[in-house]
Amino acid sequence: MEIGCLFPPTMDTPEHIRVAEELGYKYAYVYDSPAFLADAWITLARAAELTSEIRIGVSVITPRLRQRPSRESRRRTRSRPRPRRPARVAGAEGQP
Repeated sequence: MEIGCLFPPTMDTPEHIRVAEELGYKYAYVYDSPAFLADAWITLARAAELTSEIRIGVSVITPRLRQRPSRESRRRTRSRPRPRRPARVAGAEGQP
């Protein structure tokens, strides 16, 4: 069994993901809420700088809340991911 964690993207989240890796967690996801929280993609980029093994990714993306600058930021952030580490989890908005 693999154990992972889900975080809100905040300024402290990269450090929390680093600690999760030290504790043996296999994956760490952040959720996307650009209206209220930090940018999920930048948060993951900073977490990738602090970690080497844990799988990281975004668990929920809400397209209707993404403004053009957020999409551009995401595109720049994704252009240089670490090999085999980014993960994507898809879901339907409004579904349990």
